[in-house]
Amino acid sequence: MTIKNETRTVNFAGYECSVAISHYDDGFKRPHLQLYDVDDYAPVATATSNFPYFWELPNLGSFILSEMEGLDLHEYMNPWTLIKDYSENSGVLDALIQADIVTPWSEFLSNNHTPTDKNGIIAGNGTVRCGNVCLHLVTVTDPILCKDYAQQTGGAK
Repeated sequence: MTIKNETRTVNFAGYECSVAISHYDDGFKRPHLQLYDVDDYAPVATATSNFPYFWELPNLGSFILSEMEGLDLHEYMNPWTLIKDYSENSGVLDALIQADIVTPWSEFLSNNHTPTDKNGIIAGNGTVRCGNVCLHLVTVTDPILCKDYAQQTGGAK
């Protein structure tokens, strides 16, 4: 995994962090976001959580794409992933949003439309229930990270 110096930095848990993107090694290749200390490149946090069952739900991909129809933020696709924002990761979602690294599901919705997918797993605000855990559905919107992700997964538009 390469740490890109040109990415925006994120302030999290008292550290100034660079953000690196890779993907989980399952069939869905969902983005994996890792935060590293900019001073010594020590790992600080893994911001994402892999939940393969979520991506396997019937019609989920087409549901997300239908909600995103007409959006074209830049030349690379915007990969969807799940953020863990509790326990040792408490505050990472806000840090990533403030740094313009990710955009939450709810910000893509217009006219106060708050859909729940056909499987009933995504709440209108983008929280995803995974057993006793609540994760946050986001899309990576940082163009540099999206380009890196596209190069790794062959996902350019």
